[in-house]
Amino acid sequence: MAARNTKGLKIFLEKGGTSPGALTATAISNAKPAQVTTAATLTAANGDLVKVTGSDLTTLDNKFFTISGLVADTSFDLTGSDASGEAAPAAKGNITFYNETADLQVLCLSEVGINSETPDTISVATFCDPSASVPGATSGAGTLDFSGFMDITDPGYKLLIDAEADGLKRVVMIKPPGAQGVVVAEGVISSMSLSEIPIDGAIAFSAQMSLSSKYSHVF
Repeated sequence: MAARNTKGLKIFLEKGGTSPGALTATAISNAKPAQVTTAATLTAANGDLVKVTGSDLTTLDNKFFTISGLVADTSFDLTGSDASGEAAPAAKGNITFYNETADLQVLCLSEVGINSETPDTISVATFCDPSASVPGATSGAGTLDFSGFMDITDPGYKLLIDAEADGLKRVVMIKPPGAQGVVVAEGVISSMSLSEIPIDGAIAFSAQMSLSSKYSHVF
């Protein structure tokens, strides 16, 4: 195993007030990786993050991938996808694409962590079996926790404040260095607060995103 330093890692959050690009697929192959055929690729570019919906391919719908092998106004591959187990290719599909510059904002953070939520256990103890329990329903997909330092000139800091206020669902993308793919999730910034105000030092903040679905690592 070759562990890598996080130096150069980038974290992006979807901006507010913009609409990501939208493409209509005329065909999606049942292959690994799946190839999307479309009459127009618009401003989509290799490396852009995309979400697939409406294809009726269970391995692709409502999942995130990145674009590679783009041929303008013809086709591109969904990096990290595997639709080879699908019974047949799709003749339709909607592709939402997120450009790093136009649709996403870099967050200058000091730390980020993903916490997966596990089901609670419900006690069904009896005198015969005092330790008996059953799993409860998981109430959420987990959280993503951000930490950083207050800087009102930083667009990312202001975006987190606005995101908490408007409560809109946003995409977050973590891009490790060294061609390690991307980690992506969707959720709502549910809280943001000043977590540390030292006598001598920088004012720190913390924020939390409540995830609407489990994060995925696409590569």
